[in-house]
Amino acid sequence: MKTWTGLTVMITTLQVVLANHWPCRLSWILQCLEDEQQRTEIDDAVGRATLVDESKTLWEVFRDSRMELHMMREEIEDLLEQDGDPEMFEMFLKVHFEFRVRDAERFKLTTVNLDHSIRRELARIRGTTGLNNSGWGRNLAPLNIRTVINMTSEDVCKAVGGLLRTTRHPIPYIDQGP
Repeated sequence: MKTWTGLTVMITTLQVVLANHWPCRLSWILQCLEDEQQRTEIDDAVGRATLVDESKTLWEVFRDSRMELHMMREEIEDLLEQDGDPEMFEMFLKVHFEFRVRDAERFKLTTVNLDHSIRRELARIRGTTGLNNSGWGRNLAPLNIRTVINMTSEDVCKAVGGLLRTTRHPIPYIDQGP
């Protein structure tokens, strides 16, 4: 039998508060982590070993994927309305309680108050977006939306430059320089 310490009780309480006040954003983070773990397992299976950074904070996971969430906002407006103040969410995760990826597994065990249908809906929408960014469409858009969202402006310039070099036909409306 597990013994509960004061610290364990406090952490569990904070996780419950997080799940009560920001169920959509917490579900989004958990879904992103699950998707990343699945991608890691796929990469490992095909010989491209990658590791999930367990020291990364949950705020960093959210920050890195929030543009994707923002792009889905019309489809999930009713889910986002369940969340409290977004700035308080940022303050909670970024400043006051820096939960890490390694803590996320405990969230699944202790947040029985979290409505798991939210995460299922986010997974469905995110999966549909993933399907739209794969297969035949890859020839039309060689960079998927998740890649572009996380790119710096310098990365975008490099990627576009690479695309222009591989294009068979020159694009007349892009200035090729002197």
